Amino acid sequence: MTRSGLRNLLLGLFSAACLGFTGLVGYTLLFVPDFYETPIGGSFALQAVDGTTVTDADLTGAYPLIYFGYTYCPDICPTALTEMTRALEHLEDTAPDKAARVVLVFITVDPARDTAETLAQYRRHFHPRLLALTGPDERIAEAAAAYQVFYQPIESES
Repeated sequence: MTRSGLRNLLLGLFSAACLGFTGLVGYTLLFVPDFYETPIGGSFALQAVDGTTVTDADLTGAYPLIYFGYTYCPDICPTALTEMTRALEHLEDTAPDKAARVVLVFITVDPARDTAETLAQYRRHFHPRLLALTGPDERIAEAAAAYQVFYQPIESES
């Protein structure tokens, strides 16, 4: 097969794949309407660093920005929480009435290491209104499932 023939074959296969993908997306949108309507969120009852129980009902009327992570996360978690802090600080400067309703929530997925004391120290690096929550593994798993968050503990080799 010549070089141009191979190129045409590859372009044809790529075009067929794109057409198939477009058809699949169209089919999903038209015939599986609930596919993109899966609710995110649900009930939870976790402990704040001061020992009080915080539930989803406590966030009613607020604009919660919820982040699942862990304090020993080297890069992604602190970066995301810093960005959330900056966004809230900007909102406080530009629309303080709306900013007052925003609640930053950090839910640990590593409750064995993220004790209330560890979370209290960690949250000091971010916005003063950051709610840091922990709880038993089962309750964290329930909250993560309600918010469609996947996490998987990794056993350390050390």
